[in-house]
Amino acid sequence: MFKTVLTYVAAKKVITCVVLAAMLIGVMAVACVAALFAPQASADEMNPYAGKTFEMTDKDAGTFSFYVTGDNHVMAVYPDNDRIGYTYNCFVAESGELVILDRNNDNSIFVGAMNTDGSLLESDGTVWSCAD
Repeated sequence: MFKTVLTYVAAKKVITCVVLAAMLIGVMAVACVAALFAPQASADEMNPYAGKTFEMTDKDAGTFSFYVTGDNHVMAVYPDNDRIGYTYNCFVAESGELVILDRNNDNSIFVGAMNTDGSLLESDGTVWSCAD
């Protein structure tokens, strides 16, 4: 009788291990297939400002413009010399705002969010139009 009970318990443990291993293999297979076919995030999806040029015209100073690249850089052109561009680092904050940093990457020199019409509203109220 003892041998029968021991055999039953051992067989039950083996069957449980085999079932759990099969379930684990099934879950891993589903995860691998999902990872294989999942779309990769592009720079445009991570940075909605990437690839866009924004302009602001001041009646006294002229037209300021900057282009946001896909690699977290901004190329700015000032009206005093539109043949020379300046490069700044930027990032998209958790709130979705574009933040442009100064040359030393210490302070933000621009903080703005995109409106539904594609224009960019700076934190001080200045509106930059999208030139694209």
